[in-house]
Amino acid sequence: MPFFYGKPADDILDLQFIATSPEQSQKAEGFMPVSATSPSSGHTFKGVRVRAYGNALEIKQMNGNAQAQIKASDCKDCVGKKFVEKGQGQAGAGIAYGGDLPPDYRAIAPTHGVKGEVHNPNRINLILDADNKDLMAFWE
Repeated sequence: MPFFYGKPADDILDLQFIATSPEQSQKAEGFMPVSATSPSSGHTFKGVRVRAYGNALEIKQMNGNAQAQIKASDCKDCVGKKFVEKGQGQAGAGIAYGGDLPPDYRAIAPTHGVKGEVHNPNRINLILDADNKDLMAFWE
């Protein structure tokens, strides 16, 4: 979807990447590649910028492609590892480190409730046991 309407000052078409949320939570089984193609006949733009939840890509010419570098763990191998909160330790073997996860992660200890009824498909949830071991990882 267009980020705004009208002629942009830099002649770059600015778009928001908006995906449809799944109807139910999804196990953390790894990030999946996503691609998009858009017809552009009769355009007056020099390039395209696409903004997603956690990053943006820009192509300075209309025919081209770009690829985002993934900077966070997809948590496909978090289950069974000890969880360490960001800033409370460091990454290592056998550890699911909060600093490596997407910024909106939610670690849920056995004695903690959860707040809110709005689901966030960009948030990964870690269900922890009493020893902070990850029992389950899923996207809302």
